[in-house]
Amino acid sequence: MFVRPGDGRILEVNRTATRMYGFSADELKTLSAGDLRVPEERAALPAQMARALESGIVVETRHMRKDGSVFHADASVRGVDLGGERVLFATLRDITERKAAETRVLFLNRLLKTISEVNELIVREKDRGRLLAKTCRIAVEEGGFRMAWIGLLDGDAGEIVPVASAGVVDGYLDPVRIHIDDSPLGRSPKGGSLREGQAFVLNDVETDGRPVPFRDRALERGYRSSAGAPIRIGAKVVGALSVYGSEKGIFTGEVVGLLEGLAGDIGFALSGIEAEERRR
Repeated sequence: MFVRPGDGRILEVNRTATRMYGFSADELKTLSAGDLRVPEERAALPAQMARALESGIVVETRHMRKDGSVFHADASVRGVDLGGERVLFATLRDITERKAAETRVLFLNRLLKTISEVNELIVREKDRGRLLAKTCRIAVEEGGFRMAWIGLLDGDAGEIVPVASAGVVDGYLDPVRIHIDDSPLGRSPKGGSLREGQAFVLNDVETDGRPVPFRDRALERGYRSSAGAPIRIGAKVVGALSVYGSEKGIFTGEVVGLLEGLAGDIGFALSGIEAEERRR
C-alpha cells in the first residue's frame, strides 16, 4: 500500500491488501495506517514513518481486520516518489502462523523446565504438603499458568479436595469439589475424565458447550482455558493436577502429554512418601 507520511492516509492498495484486511479498496482509502493497527501500537507510528522516509525500516506489528480480529504482520516500509509526491510504500506479510509456532515452542520449553524443576524438588522434598505447594508454585512461575492446584481424593466422600494452589486463586477453590464416583455429582466432564483415568481439557472456558461448573467464577479470574490430569499411585487415581491458562486454545496434545507426565511424577513422589511413612 501507499501511505501519505504526514497524516498516514492510505492512498492506494492492491487486491491482496483488501483480502488481508477484509475492507474494500475504497474503504481502506478512507482510513489511515494507524487505523489498521491495534490501539496500543499506534503511538509508535509517527516516528516509524519518519525513519522509513529517511532510510526504510522493517517492523513487526499487530494489525486489525474489518471484523476486529488481530493478526501479526511483518512490514517493510520505505520512501518512494509517486506523482511528484514523496510517500511511503509498505509491503506487509501476515506472519500469524509463524508467531503462533514460536509461542508454542516457548510454551513447551517452559513446561519442560517446569517438569525438570519439579523432579529436582521430588528428590529433596519428603514432606507431602510442601511438595504439593511448591509444585503448584513452580507450575505458575515457570510454566506460565495463571493458576495451578492439586487435589487429593477423599475416599469416603468420593471427591477430590484442593490441598495446594498457586497463582491467581482469589477464593476460586473455596467451593470446588470434584466428584469422581458414579453419583450424579460425579458425572461432570472433569469428574468423568478423572474417574476413567484420563486427562481433561477445556480450551475455551467461555464458549465450550459442555456443562462447566463455576464458569462465571473462572472468567472473572481471567481463566480462559484449563486442563487436568489424574495423579495415580499404582493403578488407583488418588488426586488431580489442574492448571489454568489466561489464553484460549493452549492445551494442545503435546502440552497435555507433558501435564500427564508431570502428574505421573507427582504420583511417584506421593507413593515414595507413603512407603516411607509405612516403613517408619
